[in-house]
Amino acid sequence: MKRVFAMLDGLGRSPADDKKDASEKFCRAILGYMPNFILFSSFEDVFPNTIPISELPSNKWIADLQQMSDIDIAVIAGADARAKKGHKTALNIHLNEDFKRFWAQDDSELSIDWDNQQLYFWIEENGQFFEPELRSQGRRWHLAFYIRVSARAREDVRNIILIDEPGLYLHANAQTDILKNLEESGKSAPVVFSTHSPYLLEADKLERVRLVQKLDDAGTVIHNKIHQVADKETLTPILTAIGLSVSRGIASVERKNNVIVEGPSDYYYLNAFKVILNKQDINFVFGGSSGNMQKVGTILQGWGCSVVYLYDSDQAYNDATKHVKKDWITIVPECLAKLPVDGAIEDMFTKQEFAERIASCDPAAIGGKNSDFMKKKDKVLKAKGFLEAVRKDPGAKHIGSDTKALADKLFADLYGRFPPEGSY
Repeated sequence: MKRVFAMLDGLGRSPADDKKDASEKFCRAILGYMPNFILFSSFEDVFPNTIPISELPSNKWIADLQQMSDIDIAVIAGADARAKKGHKTALNIHLNEDFKRFWAQDDSELSIDWDNQQLYFWIEENGQFFEPELRSQGRRWHLAFYIRVSARAREDVRNIILIDEPGLYLHANAQTDILKNLEESGKSAPVVFSTHSPYLLEADKLERVRLVQKLDDAGTVIHNKIHQVADKETLTPILTAIGLSVSRGIASVERKNNVIVEGPSDYYYLNAFKVILNKQDINFVFGGSSGNMQKVGTILQGWGCSVVYLYDSDQAYNDATKHVKKDWITIVPECLAKLPVDGAIEDMFTKQEFAERIASCDPAAIGGKNSDFMKKKDKVLKAKGFLEAVRKDPGAKHIGSDTKALADKLFADLYGRFPPEGSY
């Protein structure tokens, strides 16, 4: 009988059917181990002004709010007036405590209200209530972004969140709020986003960055290491982010011992020398190129700071000495300094030392000056890496005696150009 039943069970089936069933079973098993990939390519749908009470159970915005707040549809649609009042107060307090962590641009709140027919969303600003659609496109985008991304990160599902160009409609300061939300969401679910904005890149966390490069003969390539790419277009957002981070040093200046430097590479190497030589009473400020240094320095001088301008030993220094005599009324020649080497900051190192400890190459590959070799390389990232290595292990021998002698000479020259204590 077993043989007969086995034969009957197989009637009408072919090896192809069995193969198809096995394939489907295998695919279902594989999908069971895979996370959900959620792509936010745009936020064109505007956050609603109102939602009918009857539609709350099926509304996508309410579903998202349930993931990130204590909103209770049963209470809202119920008949208990006291429960409704208590729930409304608690809901708005909790929601805004969370919301304000990721929006610091103004003193505004998201307010939720309802009656027997409709649930209402308001944005409260200075005691005035506005429907979401009356706010700017960037404001509405941020509200949708905050709720959607936060909800996907907090739900009990294995999500990987993909976002294309977040914050396009927001100004620079608001983009930093976006970054806070991405950081928080990333604690619960992996977040991957594409951007051209330097304000969404953190200069001290470049290990997170992957470069996307479009090649004529190979399509789009994603590089795991930043130094694998040399083209300026791809690196520009990262280099701009680095420049922004070092420029923030202007906000922490003291009245004495401020040195304006030409580029971010100077900033990083000189701060590394500062740690190595234990010269903590000197402050290096990124000047935004040799042509802008006097503008930054003039501002600091207006604040009553002592300022020295440090140039590469090249034509920019020669031009500065001419401008001091003719154009720069507030800057005296004694405030101008140049590196004690023929060239740029990279030339403070011996060729052997620079090749082994910074450029990671054969010394013979450098050829001429270290600075010339680095012109087509990711020199800013190399300089930043050197500073990080020094800060990580300040007691290690990061430079040889020849480089240390040059660094000592440079710092002695800088100190000698500052006015005496008490003369500011």
